[in-house]
Amino acid sequence: MLLGLDTPFKFGLFIGYIIVWTSQSILVHLAAKRGIEYNYTTVVFLQDFCKMLITVFLFVRAEGNLADLVRQMVVHKKLAGLYLVPAGLYAIYNNLTFVSMSTFDPATYYVLLQAKLVVTAVLCVTLLDKPVSKMQWFSLLIITIGAMMKEYKVFLHGFEGGHSIWDYLLVLLLVMLSSFAGVYNEKLLKGQDTASPNVQNMFMYIVSMACNALGLMLRGSGWGLITAFSSENLKPILSWNILAIIFNAAITGVMTGFFLKHLNSILKSIAAAIQVWTVAITSSIVFGYPIDLGVFLSLVLVTAGVWIYSRYPESPPPTAKLVPTQESNEGRGDVELGALENSDIASNSDEPLPKNARNRPSDLIEQMYAHAFGDYMRYAFPYDELRPLSCDGRIARERGDLDFIIANVSMTYIDSLDSLVLFDRLEDFGEAVDFISHNVTFDRDVVVSAFEMNIRVLGGLLSGHLHAKRMGIPSGYQDDLLRKAIDLGDRLYKAFDTSTDLPAARVNLVKGIDIDDEEVPTSISVAEAGSWIMEFGTLSLLTGDWKYYEAARKALDHLWYMRLGPAALMPTTISISTGLWMDSLSSGAGPGHDSYYEYLLKAYVLFGDVELYERFMDHFEGISSYQAGGQLTFDVATDSPAHTQVSPLQSFWGGVVNAIQGPSAYATSIARMWSRLWDFMGGLPEVADIKERRVALIAYGRDFNLRPELAETLSQLGAAISGGVEDETYKWKLEKMANDLEKRNKAVCGYASLADVLGHRNDDRMDSFFLSETLPYL
Repeated sequence: MLLGLDTPFKFGLFIGYIIVWTSQSILVHLAAKRGIEYNYTTVVFLQDFCKMLITVFLFVRAEGNLADLVRQMVVHKKLAGLYLVPAGLYAIYNNLTFVSMSTFDPATYYVLLQAKLVVTAVLCVTLLDKPVSKMQWFSLLIITIGAMMKEYKVFLHGFEGGHSIWDYLLVLLLVMLSSFAGVYNEKLLKGQDTASPNVQNMFMYIVSMACNALGLMLRGSGWGLITAFSSENLKPILSWNILAIIFNAAITGVMTGFFLKHLNSILKSIAAAIQVWTVAITSSIVFGYPIDLGVFLSLVLVTAGVWIYSRYPESPPPTAKLVPTQESNEGRGDVELGALENSDIASNSDEPLPKNARNRPSDLIEQMYAHAFGDYMRYAFPYDELRPLSCDGRIARERGDLDFIIANVSMTYIDSLDSLVLFDRLEDFGEAVDFISHNVTFDRDVVVSAFEMNIRVLGGLLSGHLHAKRMGIPSGYQDDLLRKAIDLGDRLYKAFDTSTDLPAARVNLVKGIDIDDEEVPTSISVAEAGSWIMEFGTLSLLTGDWKYYEAARKALDHLWYMRLGPAALMPTTISISTGLWMDSLSSGAGPGHDSYYEYLLKAYVLFGDVELYERFMDHFEGISSYQAGGQLTFDVATDSPAHTQVSPLQSFWGGVVNAIQGPSAYATSIARMWSRLWDFMGGLPEVADIKERRVALIAYGRDFNLRPELAETLSQLGAAISGGVEDETYKWKLEKMANDLEKRNKAVCGYASLADVLGHRNDDRMDSFFLSETLPYL
């Protein structure tokens, strides 16, 4: 679907947003052309009043009654003081906007107003220390040139016969007011209060109304507020034109909130680029303003500038050196790994950074966890995941196969139980146990990923139960999480109802599996089929019912029976109906395999199953012999490299090697390779192609999803070394990862994945494992 507008609601919201913003400038200019004289401050006051009424309606509809609203405003009363500055700036801005929109034609006003991107960028760099990419600076130059071209006559003939210099200074003042207010919100208000957006908006509108009321009083020597609403002064305001301005402004405020909630900031920038044209075309039709060559070129430049600015939200890492290739037209971008040899950054060195160059990891990680978990609870709870750009919970399945993890069972909350204990948030842990015990149900007629539901939800319930039992938190805990785990375990157990003892990849939580159901694949990966024994084995230990362990063990037995060659290599995909391999016989330690090997080793540690350890060692020796030759993915039929594509899932192997050999050269070389790739890109792309010391990004695998595998390997190596320069090196690498995540992935709500690891475009996604694995390993 065009621009990701895949539902009628999203498409209508996008179009409606453009219409209301376009209409506002047309309506204000129309009032000026018609000679309507009215009090701008009164109109702004009424606009804020209408917005406040709509906010009250939205609060009552979604959060509680009027009494609840009053109570929340009392609790968060300090916001009234915090909003004095931005509300005051916006009050002045909204008043002066009427003057400027009445003076300039709508197209000129809208083009000139895009200068706020330039000012905001400068303020973000100077005050917020936020990076701005070279492409963004280039886009700002284009916008500036476009704005100048729109008013080229001023540069040729001066201000005679046209607008005065004060008119342009007024636009500049508007730009400064808007930019400073936005930066103030970012620097001083963000994260200072946990009030809901509706409560924050209430304070914003009330303080803004107070500022406008003060302006009316000062204008009328104390009686201005009363005379402003006299019948004489209200007469022009009650005309259809001015009423349309008031209600359109109120609707615009509401639609902007819905836009950011259900769409994203990139679409907002695209809408702004489209509005440049809709305003120009509409004003040409309504007022007869011509679109000559200068205007046309100006619109093109400003549109291009806004588009470029939205596509490149941050600078690439300073060590990245992008090399164009012949494959670039296929959506690939190459990075020269060899350039690391000459880098001044420590990414290619095992020397730690000086202590004064480091951030304290414990403090930073705790702050990151508080931000991510707090925003999940604030904006997404009780839904499964937080959408960090939309600031809401992921409810609908809209991403295809990826959303088979969504079941509306508070997945992030459950998956975070273990990490809440790790971060010593015991009060939050107790509240989570209580809520999950009494409110979460798995009696849902929905098809889910059996693998993900097992490792995230069943695993979370079991670890939560063990912690609650050990600590006695919450008080009077009576095995409630264990009962939930048994219920879910019985539902997932139905996935093993196949003729091969292999589980189905997906299962209906109520009905079990139906092979004829098109939502249930007939094949499953080795990782999905072989990653059950930890959770199912623990469930058997806790209940005494060994059906769970036996089901997981039989699946492992079948996979072992199907191994190929003396190296015991495993292809990737197997049929749950025939038990035969279905793929091209490629093998490795990455996607489709990773957790299978991990579970074999951990099952030996947990259950003392020596046979599983022996199987693991056969796999380990086979994989190690291939990787010793520099291969990461192998063709088990021809005993040769299958391809040179890699995935960040493979970075976990360094930790596995460390568990067997300690911090050997083999283990550290794996960690070093993936650390270099991270340093180059500020994250690990989901798929990359390594050729002759170059990394080519694949169009469909440029995203970075906050995965934990590299952090896991680095933390295990650091723990194994424990002391000395090498230990400091791994501590620094983990600190650098944390700082990179804080810099590039921190969003208004939580932490956002990257849709493009090089372009640093954020994705509206924060998987539960960021809280349960990535941050704990860091």
